Amino acid sequence: MAQLFEAESKAFQEKLPELLQHSAGKFALVKGDRVDSVWTTYEDAIQAGYRAFGLDQFMVKRIEAVESVVRVTRFLVPQCRS
Repeated sequence: MAQLFEAESKAFQEKLPELLQHSAGKFALVKGDRVDSVWTTYEDAIQAGYRAFGLDQFMVKRIEAVESVVRVTRFLVPQCRS
């Protein structure tokens, strides 16, 4: 079985050196095996993706030399306020 976003990840990595030269800090909208467009904000990229591709798979990724890692845990205990 193919990995989720395999084609998009590969396309992004192949195009990354060029993207870094011209669009570092922006967001790439990637569909299948190509970078579709570049956007200034994540929100703009997501909106463009839904307009262009509806609910089909697409990826939005920040253009950066060193990828940021975001850690999320589901074991957080919510605080109750009384």
